[in-house]
Amino acid sequence: MLPPTPPAVHVFGKWRDQCFINVPGQTDRLLAHLYDCNVSTPVPLGMGCRVQILALSPAAYHSNVSVAWGHICDVYDPHIVGRIVGVHARREDGMLVFAVENERVLSDTSVRLAVFTIPYSPGYTVMQDEDECPRAWMRKLLVGVRRQATPLLTAKVHGRLDLGETPVPVLRYPDPREDAPEPAEALTEQTGKVWRPWLV
Repeated sequence: MLPPTPPAVHVFGKWRDQCFINVPGQTDRLLAHLYDCNVSTPVPLGMGCRVQILALSPAAYHSNVSVAWGHICDVYDPHIVGRIVGVHARREDGMLVFAVENERVLSDTSVRLAVFTIPYSPGYTVMQDEDECPRAWMRKLLVGVRRQATPLLTAKVHGRLDLGETPVPVLRYPDPREDAPEPAEALTEQTGKVWRPWLV
């Protein structure tokens, strides 16, 4: 019997960029997203830790909430959950760069790898003073990331995040035979147009 999958640690970050990576032995390029993680994680991270990235968006962008006293952020789910498979410590500027292999590959266009930068603090943001990345192409990627993540010490995050991992979305195309209302008449005398439920 397989051991239970450990719960994922929430990692909050702002989406910054995306890139396509040529992986040795693979014909298709790998889609990676880059995040700056500004909010402290509840536990130190390290190789093998399972995390879920939750993207931050300033509430001031789409509400009347005053942010004069601090940073208020909404959160949305980019569906990136997986284990940390690479760590690079940039000791020259106090940053850590992590690589996460996404478990939630829902389609051919899904993000396969997430890279996030977080302030470097042994025992707080990282388990130990480590720099580990077994895959050479991934190590080159992490070393090349020059993002800076400024800590948001007064950040307030809105959302029901006490419920653990967000569920995997189930997408279903609407069935016009079930989801569309029955038309009074297939052909209306006023407009002379045929009712086509697949265009509604």
